[in-house]
Amino acid sequence: MELEDLFEHLSKTEKCRIVDAGEYEGLEYPFTKEGQVWEITSEITFKGNFLELVLYLDFPPEFPYKLPKLYIERNIYESLKFIPHVNEDCSICIFDDGLNTVIPKDSLPDFVEFILHRGKKIIKDGDDKSYKETEFKKEFKAYWDLKYSDKDEIFSIGIHSISDHTKEIKAVAFQGKSLAQYHYYLYTDEEDLKKIEAYAQAKKCNTIEMAVLEIEFTKAVPPFQMTYEESLDHIRNNQEKYRTFKQLCKTKSLGEILVVFRNRGVDSVELYGWNYEQLPILPRKISGMRRRPSNFEILSAPGLGKSKLVRRLTFDNLSMERLYIRTSGIVEEESSVLCTGMGSVGSNLIYFLKNLPINKFGLIDPQKLGAENIKRNLLGFSGVNEFKVDVLASFLLDHNPMNEVQKRREHVASVIQIQPDFINSFDIHIVAVGKTMVEEYILTALESGILTKPTVLLWVEPYLASGQVLLINPADAKTTKDLVRDFKYAVVSSEDTSMNSVYLVEGSCQSGYFPYSSTYLTQFLAAVFPFIKEAVLKGIDKSEVYTWVGDKDFLLSRGLVLSDFGKAQSSFSLIKNDIL
Repeated sequence: MELEDLFEHLSKTEKCRIVDAGEYEGLEYPFTKEGQVWEITSEITFKGNFLELVLYLDFPPEFPYKLPKLYIERNIYESLKFIPHVNEDCSICIFDDGLNTVIPKDSLPDFVEFILHRGKKIIKDGDDKSYKETEFKKEFKAYWDLKYSDKDEIFSIGIHSISDHTKEIKAVAFQGKSLAQYHYYLYTDEEDLKKIEAYAQAKKCNTIEMAVLEIEFTKAVPPFQMTYEESLDHIRNNQEKYRTFKQLCKTKSLGEILVVFRNRGVDSVELYGWNYEQLPILPRKISGMRRRPSNFEILSAPGLGKSKLVRRLTFDNLSMERLYIRTSGIVEEESSVLCTGMGSVGSNLIYFLKNLPINKFGLIDPQKLGAENIKRNLLGFSGVNEFKVDVLASFLLDHNPMNEVQKRREHVASVIQIQPDFINSFDIHIVAVGKTMVEEYILTALESGILTKPTVLLWVEPYLASGQVLLINPADAKTTKDLVRDFKYAVVSSEDTSMNSVYLVEGSCQSGYFPYSSTYLTQFLAAVFPFIKEAVLKGIDKSEVYTWVGDKDFLLSRGLVLSDFGKAQSSFSLIKNDIL
């Protein structure tokens, strides 16, 4: 159905007109360019009286493949506001943008009528005080974050990691430079603070302690623009908090005090607050003496108190609990993972692991990144000539500064000899060094009990003929070591394939390498990651080996000879075998 037909249908029940495009600028709504806007005039009952309601329905040119937007006439809304689900630009929230709403193309007249009915109901419900308060509590952030006048200031420059409702809130401010444009950090756990401070230091950012006054903020209905005097009224609702605040004003500058509160109208932890500007007030005569007014006297002075506005603050939630809920929908049990070998396989595996519920990462690798490896290593050119563990630690912390990352710029054998407890402090040990002797050394330590945790070995054959993953229960270390020495799941026959076909030398000694495509590497890791994920989250009860087979036609074209095992498998297949 065309818009012309829809308009004719709606005109039978509503007073409508098509708005001329030349009127858009004067109306000052964010109408869609090249779209069509209808003005719809109707009547509703509001506060016991008939109210003439003017709405604008904006059809984008992509309609019916893009939702139209409904607006209330600005002057009418000014006389009614504030109403839940009506935005600053006078648009009415009919559909949740997070939902995949599909327009019913076979019943467009009913769809348009639904939009209008829903819009009128939202306006009419604004007459219900109890409904308004309930909805505003649920939508508190949307209305707290509005700017209510030219002088009003609202800043989303704070983060917090608070999930415990019972502990005292503390805060630090970032100095020298902001941290990802954040200026304040609220916390209740000292370990969280240590992580944030370590991350801030790495970013050349210092922290200073702030004074925090947590209050109960009971106002639910906007506007939330606040003068100094009004803010003191909110603090004064609790006399003990009021006395604490007056004392803070004596010992701290106004810029060092944060007043914060929790939104009790939602299940998640939402934190908001405000602070005050430290004003340069000159000394004046008070009780016959010339002195500078106290901070509290400045805030409560009749002139400034009634005219100066607080700086309202919003704190984004960085707690692991919130991030898990936002990601998987549930709070998952966390694990700790140690990764040895940050070459092409190990570094790219980190990309997959970073999204698991892992609260502590360990990294072991003694090498720096060479420029020749940036094509297939996760690390790019900015990491060249830096220790791989250092750059990957930064990568993990940039992804989430609440991660704990411990690293060793040493060979894994040295760590086993000197610090085996470091390795055993993690839930699982993932090894991607691609060196048989190193793998045997690790398995020997596992067999003898020096190492005690489940272990995963990964390596790839040249040209990624195969990718191998061994999931090892420590009790099966000896059997696994025998398998590694005489590995029977290789796709390329080492006896029949010339070393010159698989080991390329660029010129000088120590410049040789085994080639393989980063694309095939991604395919391999994506295929085996579900099993690695299971091992990380649930441990390894049964030792198994997974073999991912590469592109056999490509291997043959490169002159490689396949093993009997390789000949029997299909390209890009995944084979599972027991290690025992």
